[in-house]
Amino acid sequence: MPGRRGRGPEKRRDPNEPSNENTFTKAEFIEFYGEKKGEKAWDRAGAKLEKEKEKEKKATEKRADPNETNGKTYTKEEFLSHYGKDKGSALWDKAGKKKGGDEKAKGDKKKGKEPKEKKDKEEKKEKEEKKRDRKKKDKEPKEPKKDKEPKEPKEPKEPREKREPRTLVIYASKMCPYAHRFLWVAAERKVKFEHRPIPTLTEIDLASKEGVAVTTFKDVEGATVESMKKIKEDFKENVNSLGTPCLRFEGTEKNGPVLLESEILAEFLDSLGRRPPTFTPRGPENAARMRMAIKELQGKVLSHCAALLKNQEPSKDAELKEAISAGLEWFSESMNEDGPFFFGRNPCLADIALAPFYARFGPGLQKHRDFAIPGFVIGSAEHRWQTRLEHWWKACSERDSFKESNCSEETILAGQAFYAAGRQTA
Repeated sequence: MPGRRGRGPEKRRDPNEPSNENTFTKAEFIEFYGEKKGEKAWDRAGAKLEKEKEKEKKATEKRADPNETNGKTYTKEEFLSHYGKDKGSALWDKAGKKKGGDEKAKGDKKKGKEPKEKKDKEEKKEKEEKKRDRKKKDKEPKEPKKDKEPKEPKEPKEPREKREPRTLVIYASKMCPYAHRFLWVAAERKVKFEHRPIPTLTEIDLASKEGVAVTTFKDVEGATVESMKKIKEDFKENVNSLGTPCLRFEGTEKNGPVLLESEILAEFLDSLGRRPPTFTPRGPENAARMRMAIKELQGKVLSHCAALLKNQEPSKDAELKEAISAGLEWFSESMNEDGPFFFGRNPCLADIALAPFYARFGPGLQKHRDFAIPGFVIGSAEHRWQTRLEHWWKACSERDSFKESNCSEETILAGQAFYAAGRQTA
C-alpha cells in the first residue's frame, strides 16, 4: 500500500508491509484489499499492535529488588546487567511474584476483604463455640425413648430362578453340503457345541445298498441301517419334522427354538464366536456385495451342477456345462482381485456358500460326467478368471476348519454316484 495516507479514528500499520512505517484506517484497508481480505488484514494489524504494546510494556516495567529494602525499582535489563543472566532472571521472576501478591493484598483491602489470617481465626472461634454448644446439649436430661412398635415380618423373597445351563446341539450329517456350510463356521470360530449326526436319505439308501462303511456313520460304533433309520425317524418326530440340518440350545428341562437354513445358521454361529463376527466383511457396501453373490449362486451355479450330475440325456450335457462355466466366471469376477478368498485374506459367507458344493460336485462331475469344474483342478486354467478360482479353491480346501467339518472323499464319491444313477462316464 505504498504512498497512501488517510485520516480516521484509528490507524494501523499494514502487516503485509513490515518495512512501511505508514499507518492506515480500516476503510483504506478494505478499499485496497477488498472487504474480506481487508477485514483480515485489519485484524492481523490489530493483533500485531497489541503484541508490540505488550512487548513495550514489559520492556519498561520495573520491579523492586528482593535483596534490597530501599524501595527502588529496576527494569529487567537492569536486573540482568547487575546479577547476570541466570540469577537476574530468577530474581526478576521472584520480584514479579512479590509484586503480584502485594497488589492482591491491596486490592482485597480496598474491596473490604478481611486478611486470610483474621478470617481463619474467626472460623476457628466459630467452630469452638459450636463444639461447646453440642457438649452442653449432651449433658441435658434426655426424654426416655418410646417403645417402638414391632414391625410386621417381611415376607421372604422368592429366590431368583437360576438360569439353566444349556448346550448348543447341531443336528447334521457331514455328507450334506448345506450342513458343511455352518459346521465350517463353527470350527473356524471355535464355537462349543455337541454334534449329533443325522443321516441323510441318501446315506440311508447307500447304507442299504453298499453298507454303512461308505457313509459318515462308519465311525459310529454299532451303526446299522436300522439304527440309522431310527435316528432319522426320532429326529423328525422330536426335533425337526422337515428332517433337514438344524441346531438349537438344549437344557435339562427346556429347549430353545429350532433354527434352520444353512446361510442363517452360518451367520448365527459366526456371531457366537469370542471376537466380533469375522465372516461378514466390514462396510455396508461389501456386506451387500457378499449377500448378492450368495443369493445368485443357487440359480447361476449350484442348480446347474445338480442338473448335470442327475442328467440321463448326454445331449444336454454341453449346455449344462456351459451354464456352470458362465456362472463361475460371474462368481470369479465378483471377487476382489487380491484374494485368495472372495474379499481378501479371510473367508466370508460367500466362500462358505460355495466351497462345500465344490468339494462334492468337483470330484463327482469329474468322475461321472467327465467335466472338471473351472478352478477345481489346480494348474488347468485357460483364462484369468479360472486362475482366480484355482487360487480361491486351494485356499478353501486347505483350510483346517474346512477339512475338519468335511467328510471323506470316498463318502462324497459314493453320494455323487447315487445321484448320477445308472449313467456314469467313468
